[in-house]
Amino acid sequence: MATLALRASAVRPERTFFTGMAILCLVISAAGFWRTYYLSAWYGAKVLIPMVQLHGVVMTAWMLFFLLQTTLVRTARVDLHRRWGMVGLMLAGAVGATGLATAMTTLGAGRLDHSVPVSVFLVFPIGLSLMFWLLIGCAAYWVRDLQTHKRLMLLGTLAAMATPIARMRLPFLPPAALGGNLAVIALIGPLVVHDLVSLRRIHPATLWGGGFIAAMLPLRLLLAQTAPWKAFVAWLGAT
Repeated sequence: MATLALRASAVRPERTFFTGMAILCLVISAAGFWRTYYLSAWYGAKVLIPMVQLHGVVMTAWMLFFLLQTTLVRTARVDLHRRWGMVGLMLAGAVGATGLATAMTTLGAGRLDHSVPVSVFLVFPIGLSLMFWLLIGCAAYWVRDLQTHKRLMLLGTLAAMATPIARMRLPFLPPAALGGNLAVIALIGPLVVHDLVSLRRIHPATLWGGGFIAAMLPLRLLLAQTAPWKAFVAWLGAT
């Protein structure tokens, strides 16, 4: 009985941590798009094209779903958590698909940020959609390995926070996508600390998934300077 009590007491803080991180992601997403999406009419923001509106709906649904799933685990309703798993997988697919479509539509509508080259501007949303798909896909693959699964789910959602953080234009961060991605790398820190406290080591999913997110920042910047990528972006603009 004493052993079971000790295990239960160890599980509760871990479940609370992941629910807390889900709440943090939801708050970041809401804060980043408060003026330009959720209350765009109130603040007189420019009218959003339909694809951007659709992506906003899908992304909001993902954030709420992620919070719901972590809450179900925290309240020991793992049966419901598993039952909703396939819905989450389809929703994750829609997040990535609408993210890619939004980037393409923004290019076609001429609504790009002209302060940076088009090749640099597009490499971030396209790369983000692929990162999100890969991390969530790996989480689905390792669904029976609970420790790996929940870390990859969190890392995939954290990766998506680059866009709302970039929208905040925080004075202590570099502008635009660079600042958003650096902030995401910093947000992996609490997961590393959690691992060290709860496991006395960094879990492989945190190490490899977090390392992947961190490595993708310089890799995307390098990719944006290559001739094949610039040719690809030019082809997209012509189609």
